Amino acid sequence: MPDDDLKTMVREFRASVAADLEAQHRRIDDLSDEIRRRIGTAETAIVNEIRDLGGRIDRRLERVEIRIGEIDLRVDSIEQHLDPS
Repeated sequence: MPDDDLKTMVREFRASVAADLEAQHRRIDDLSDEIRRRIGTAETAIVNEIRDLGGRIDRRLERVEIRIGEIDLRVDSIEQHLDPS
């Protein structure tokens, strides 16, 4: 096999490998972008859920505080009936 043919084969092989590597790098970049988008979407969903959960907990605590206030009034009333002085 003449040297020129060998050089041509090596050059073509290198070009082919370089093109394949470039295509793989593009795929990796695309995948990285997709993963970043999905992580961003998941982070947003998690933050929204935490915010909603915080609101639900606040509303429940408000109801508990109201009930405690009502119970305190009843206890005070009972104590007054038990100790008429």
